[in-house]
Amino acid sequence: NIMRGQETFLAKFFHSTKPLVVPVYQRNYTWRKENCKLLFDDILSICNDDQKKHFIGSVVFVDHADSFIVIDGQQRITTISILLLALRNAIRDGEIEVSNPSLANQIEYEFLVNQFSSTEEHRMKLKPFRDDCKAYDALFGDAQNYIETSQITINYKFFYNELISQNVDATKFYEAIKNRLEFVQISLEPQYGDNAQLVFETINSTGVSLNETDKIRNFVLMNLDAKRQEHIYNNYWLPIEINTNIYMEDFMRDFLTMRLNYIPNRNDVYKVFKDFVLENYASDVEPLLEDLKYYATIFKSIKESKIGTNKANAIMTDLEQLELTTTYPFLLALLAYHKQGGISDNEVEKVLGVLEVFLFRRIMSGFYNTGLNKIFVNLHNRIIKMMYDNFTYLDVFIYLLQHGITYWEFPNDEKFKLSFEEREVYKMRSNYRLYLFYKFEEAMNKEAVGTKMKIEDGVLSIEHIMPQTLSDDWKIELGDITEEEYNKWLHNIGNLTLTAYNSEYSNRKFSEKRDGIPTLHDMKGFKDSCVAMNKYVSEQEHWTLQNIKTRCNWFAEQACKIWPYPTTHYKPIVSEEEFIPIDAEFEFKGRYIKSYRFEGIVVNVDSWADAFTRIVKTLYEKDNSKLNYLAQNPQEGFYETHPEEGFNQISENLYLKVACNTHNKLRQIYRLLTMYEYETDAISIVLHPQRKIE
Repeated sequence: NIMRGQETFLAKFFHSTKPLVVPVYQRNYTWRKENCKLLFDDILSICNDDQKKHFIGSVVFVDHADSFIVIDGQQRITTISILLLALRNAIRDGEIEVSNPSLANQIEYEFLVNQFSSTEEHRMKLKPFRDDCKAYDALFGDAQNYIETSQITINYKFFYNELISQNVDATKFYEAIKNRLEFVQISLEPQYGDNAQLVFETINSTGVSLNETDKIRNFVLMNLDAKRQEHIYNNYWLPIEINTNIYMEDFMRDFLTMRLNYIPNRNDVYKVFKDFVLENYASDVEPLLEDLKYYATIFKSIKESKIGTNKANAIMTDLEQLELTTTYPFLLALLAYHKQGGISDNEVEKVLGVLEVFLFRRIMSGFYNTGLNKIFVNLHNRIIKMMYDNFTYLDVFIYLLQHGITYWEFPNDEKFKLSFEEREVYKMRSNYRLYLFYKFEEAMNKEAVGTKMKIEDGVLSIEHIMPQTLSDDWKIELGDITEEEYNKWLHNIGNLTLTAYNSEYSNRKFSEKRDGIPTLHDMKGFKDSCVAMNKYVSEQEHWTLQNIKTRCNWFAEQACKIWPYPTTHYKPIVSEEEFIPIDAEFEFKGRYIKSYRFEGIVVNVDSWADAFTRIVKTLYEKDNSKLNYLAQNPQEGFYETHPEEGFNQISENLYLKVACNTHNKLRQIYRLLTMYEYETDAISIVLHPQRKIE
């Protein structure tokens, strides 16, 4: 390897006739006004100090016969080129006075344009990528053709205006850029073994940090020749990018989850992707990109709720209100299976319908859905594996949601009904409240089209029939009601409804809310309401605690029809081993551990102490500094730097306390996962089914 690095100044760097090319795998130009202002101010400061220099970082490029391919530093080089172009144009426009009439041409030919180029392709000394290139090239022409939305144009105008408003000495400013902006240029020569990808990964850039998909794109494209890069980018990467939009990082994580049967840490998506490619697609990554492109179209259809039939699309729209993202790996697999003819339109609708029931029953019953990702990681594969005879995909799906998961409950009718009495619906998250009310209203009144939009737009809002502030009239209306009863039922579904007259109703007495007051902004009462859920309210003489309870019970009965508990006769031939996340609502005390799963790898163990030790060793191998810090700063006595009784050795100078109960071991694992920036359910446990610790 003969990678060469040397300190130099911009004048020497731009002296070559080879253009600086920003390749397709690089990000678009991202510097903002604040980044540009820092650079501008730094240059001004060295203008006023003849001895001062300014280091701007490194530029790494691959030296080809006809070009320099920039792999790091493109943001800085592009910004400086924009600044020089703004200086040239300000001089030519007469906005800046100069003593040297040829200065504008000097700037152009030394830094911007290769006057000796025989081809238009190599005329510009800097060739940004795609849209950036169009915006940059436009700045050399008429201002009316500038691409105003481009960050390149925005920054150009900032520099242009700053040069004029600060009355910059153009000659001094140019000399400072040319001869006193210092950087390290690193030239890679692949023919001699320089690995551009490896160098790129190890660079500590001072610019805007790369996200996980930036790294993936670079990994896929960087070491390909220019023609192959263009092919891969245009035919695969660009369509993937377009279809996943701002959710590309989420898509990559969901895709890997679906393929690997575990959920990668958000900060490890690139590393996991790279390992996956090297293990399975080392000779040719194109088949994987074909798959990614295929699943990206499915991902887009999920995001847009356009997955197939009108009914399926409507269910998807409802599911989005319930924060569907935990189910995406499952939905990607399900909808791909559907596209391949494995499941009918009708059965997809039914599966999605059951999924909606499952999610909402849990929400209403007070369970959190954020941790459900563990259920959906490999649910599709489990269903396919467990299907037999005439049992359908839907049958197995229902069975696994109802019986296959010890620690995630699918509330039955009894528990679902009870939740209506216990839940303070008004205090639920706004998207859940919205969903609940529009689903009830549309189920009760087929003509109630657009209820969701009316709530979102504020045309309809939630009204407390028994108000949040009791007047004397209401105290008489309610009779002998305790403060405890009032507080319990105030925000209950039985006391809530929809109205367009929320502000007018306020805490007016019940008869006025029911009958309306025509003289008050034509305030209509519940009797004249088109909202179906107001029918019962409009028929009551009084509004008491008993009315609220009766209406609540009615809602609970209706809910069991709107979100019916599914049934299936399916029974598995062979029972599965069940992986239980360590943060699950499950009592591990008194149970023997059989194995655990971490990052898709299942490890068989002899005891909890064995599992604890192995997990800590795995984390130590990933980053020993965190655990060494804990050993140097003991917390609760779990880590020592020397042997102690009841401690297992992790490394030469690190020992782990294992002489503690299961709860404390799990608590330490939980803390370590958080410290290492893993999800708290990243580790799952398999227990021996029939054995219990005496």
